[in-house]
Amino acid sequence: MPPSIPGHYDLPIWRGTTEPAFVVQIKIDGTGSEWRLRVAVRGKSALALSTEDGSLVAEAVTIDGAAWTRITWPRTLEQSRIFPLGRLASYELEQVEPGGGQGLWLEGGIEGLGGLNDD
Repeated sequence: MPPSIPGHYDLPIWRGTTEPAFVVQIKIDGTGSEWRLRVAVRGKSALALSTEDGSLVAEAVTIDGAAWTRITWPRTLEQSRIFPLGRLASYELEQVEPGGGQGLWLEGGIEGLGGLNDD
């Protein structure tokens, strides 16, 4: 079950790069859940990623004897280029539980950085 108030974390994304990957670890056993990452640029939907379509990866991990879920967005060069310079984008990370429950875990702004390099 997600928290009643989602966590907030602003995220820097280096345009024109695939690293560092977006990785979140949540202290729950999210086995069987679908995870969704939604990205908006200037208030308009830009990316819809999920573990169901394979654009996000979720794995069960054990940390200090406790069950955690690690969610990774293996970003492509093309995806990194959708972010304009500055803090003009936002994201939300959502869990859809096997029983149908749905909730928001994390949200924040995305700041596009760099991007002068040739791909």
